[in-house]
Amino acid sequence: MQRAVRRPVRHLSFDRESAPPMPRVTRNPLMSLWLSAANRAANTGRGMMMAEAKRQQTALTTATTQDVTRFWARALRSVSVPPPRKGR
Repeated sequence: MQRAVRRPVRHLSFDRESAPPMPRVTRNPLMSLWLSAANRAANTGRGMMMAEAKRQQTALTTATTQDVTRFWARALRSVSVPPPRKGR
């Protein structure tokens, strides 16, 4: 059984000036503008969704806190000793 011979890794340098033109990778101003607009629209929608979710979460937390407070206030009020009756 032969062992695999390890060869040293050659680091290739990439020089933009000497590289052949690659049409799929070159800069495209129209594509850049279109993607910028698409990202802006997506981020605007994302921000609006996050703001609405935050509003709903705050409303739910407030309602739950009020319900729990109201429940315990009524429960503890009914357990307390009734005030003494004034003269008969």
